[in-house]
Amino acid sequence: MMEIVGFLSNEAPDDIHFTDESWHQYLETGSSSLEFTIQKTDAIYDIIKFEEATYFSIYEDGQAHVFIIAMVNENETTLKVTAVSNNTELNYEQAPKIENMTSQGILWYLERSFISNYSQIRIGVNEVLDRKRTLKYEGESDTKLARLIDICNSFDAEFEFVTTLAQGGKLKELTLNIYKENDETNQGVGRRRIDLLPLEWLPDIRRNIDYSGMITAVRSTGKDGLTYDSASMTIKNVDGQVEFVKNEGDTFFRAPIAANLFPTQLRMSGSNLNDIYHERKYQTDYETVNELLSHSLRLLRQNAYPKIEFELEMTSAQVKEYGLKIGDTLKLYNDKIKNDDGTPLLLEFRVSELIRLSSACKAVFSNYKKLKSKVPTNVLAMMEKLAAERIPYTLELSTNNGIAFKNGLGSSQIIPTLKRGAEAISGSSFVWYVNGSLSKTSDTFEVLASTVKDTAVVKVEAMVNGKVVASTEVTFTNVSDGTNGLPGKPGADGKTSYWHTAYANSADGKVDFHLTDNAGRRYFGHYTDYTLADSTDPTKYKWVDMAAPAEKIVKEQAVLKTDVKVTDEGIVTSASKTVNGQTIASMIAQRAEWVEIIAQLLKIKADMIVDGAITADKLNVAKLSSIISNLGEITGGSLTLSNHYPKKTFTQVVESNPPTYIQVKIPEHDTIMEIKEQYIRFKGTPSYMPIYATTYSVPNTVINQRGVFWTSSDYQSGLPEGSSSIEYMPVDGRGKTGIKVSSSKNIVLSSLNADIVLKASNYTDWTVSTVNRNVRWKVQGNLVIVDYDVTFSSSGNQAIVTVPTTYIPKAIMFTVKAWRADNTKDRNAQLNADGGLHILGAEANQRYCGQIFWAY
Repeated sequence: MMEIVGFLSNEAPDDIHFTDESWHQYLETGSSSLEFTIQKTDAIYDIIKFEEATYFSIYEDGQAHVFIIAMVNENETTLKVTAVSNNTELNYEQAPKIENMTSQGILWYLERSFISNYSQIRIGVNEVLDRKRTLKYEGESDTKLARLIDICNSFDAEFEFVTTLAQGGKLKELTLNIYKENDETNQGVGRRRIDLLPLEWLPDIRRNIDYSGMITAVRSTGKDGLTYDSASMTIKNVDGQVEFVKNEGDTFFRAPIAANLFPTQLRMSGSNLNDIYHERKYQTDYETVNELLSHSLRLLRQNAYPKIEFELEMTSAQVKEYGLKIGDTLKLYNDKIKNDDGTPLLLEFRVSELIRLSSACKAVFSNYKKLKSKVPTNVLAMMEKLAAERIPYTLELSTNNGIAFKNGLGSSQIIPTLKRGAEAISGSSFVWYVNGSLSKTSDTFEVLASTVKDTAVVKVEAMVNGKVVASTEVTFTNVSDGTNGLPGKPGADGKTSYWHTAYANSADGKVDFHLTDNAGRRYFGHYTDYTLADSTDPTKYKWVDMAAPAEKIVKEQAVLKTDVKVTDEGIVTSASKTVNGQTIASMIAQRAEWVEIIAQLLKIKADMIVDGAITADKLNVAKLSSIISNLGEITGGSLTLSNHYPKKTFTQVVESNPPTYIQVKIPEHDTIMEIKEQYIRFKGTPSYMPIYATTYSVPNTVINQRGVFWTSSDYQSGLPEGSSSIEYMPVDGRGKTGIKVSSSKNIVLSSLNADIVLKASNYTDWTVSTVNRNVRWKVQGNLVIVDYDVTFSSSGNQAIVTVPTTYIPKAIMFTVKAWRADNTKDRNAQLNADGGLHILGAEANQRYCGQIFWAY
């Protein structure tokens, strides 16, 4: 039963952190290995017990992987873990012997090898269910994983394990998928990709060639002496040449092209001098001639030519971006690696190994197949074709009369152009849709204005070889003139209108009537006619009360006398009015020396503060901030800072054999720092205790004139006073309070499992160089130390490390020591202002080791 005891993560602060990780996946065995290093100085390290039965489960692109610990290497500061995938029994248990004389299916052998009998192993995909073989296993020395590989090879199959985890990361199921072996028609594990690897990856590709074990002629015999002597088969390459042939009457299946390229030099006495083949005979359990032919052809494809393996360095981001997975079949082109005839390399290959490191990744490719002819023109044509297939199609539309009609008149013809890059593609067909309904298939499409009601959406799909490769659409509009409106009244021809105004103190304009003087007059009058002179008749004017709007506003907004309440001290306490949903109160002090303000929302502007400061005996502020980064000087009697943390529960292993687990918790708590005139005090995180516990030990630190003191208290208690009653408690093993000095000069104030860590900023752990993994650096006080032990495969200037510019005082030259008795091979090292450290003029295959240090 798997129980979660912790998490490995470099992102979550409460999880165990790891470095130097390496994940190696293998196609042939369907398994993988994982290595990583843990710093034992990590505060949470002691919670996890890395025993032999510990599992690790991870997710990668939605796929779960489970690993078991195979080896642990430990020293005082680090723990290096090596783990392997798959079920423990498959890696370590022996497979039983199998006595058998009849043909059986693959499931029959898996069951009798006790591979598919486990409750958590399920057979998923099985592409060789109809195949039968006669197999026998006499020994019991093979592991179950080795037996699985042998059974699948005998059935011309390959396999993969797919792990399914239950909620919480526990192992739910291990699915064994069995595929037909990778060949011309079957992919096997992984995917057959049609895209090319990005060209920018290619400078880091390496090729290894192995000429041993070549076979150019195969004779296979089957069950009960079955042969294919009377059968014939011919396989040609992309140039039309016969690459593999089985002639009627010939007992061997041959590879003539490979035999001519790599002929045998030694011949049996009396043999044909033209016999240039490397021959091999195989006894099998196949029951049909076609199976025998396929077996021989497969052997020739795998062994007729030198085995070529490629290695490609890449970054983790490139692997993720390109979706590279184990077993994938891809294509690659590189004009920097040439074939024997000088033409660029163009081939298909398979990912057989995938290695992911903390800083980089590496893929190993095998099963390569050339996709090019020996004739350079054909190579280039195929190259161009492959490159063109990666360019997407685009569909462009043009019209001969636009896309807007008026009053349903006219028409417009749409002309489509299909392109791939800049090249126009011919031989395609176009399918047209109007407002989502299929219209017709034609090279062009005519839109009639009379068929467009307001708008019409025309969509076109471009078809190549019966498949839609691109589509686009265009919207046509049709607008119409409206009907004529009602006729207007005839105007007075040739007349000019005039606006007349006057003022008065009555609604009818008869009191204090005046044409121009508005002083002291409340009413405004006006009218319009075709006479230039103003009338003195008040009845011709329309009168408006100019004071009415202001009076209305005063009545709505003013605080009336009946709303005002004055205290005995002369303070207005309840003068309020609701305006726009806000209650406004005016507080007016009769004495100038003080005023009391009570409000839920108070905004103080600069001009409201006479001397630019607020002085108070006590000021409670929920959150204090400053517009500028420097808050300035804070003066006060004391300062208390705190952080609140919720309760946390997890599982702890208390016994290792057999494992015993208990639920533990850290209670809800506050960490506190208090600053007073006499001392500074810290209250840390409570220790974790069994879930039923009610008391917890809390580390406390007090700094005063007498020095630094440590003690512990119950988590519900207050901070201990910084008085003489606090005694220094020395280190006395785990569970005591004291000081632990780590490799990075950390001072850990520890009380049981609760720590406060004070770390100096000018001391760091060793950091492995991202440029060369045989170089590391650290900061010790005001010194920077670089430790190196390097050897280079090529001569010249070599970068070995980049140190942050914080620790670089200036550009400096150093001497680098060579590993030899004299100093003739010593070299100079140049430290640049950007932090880069380089060995100048390094000699290939010469070891340089030592230390460089400088002050900053």
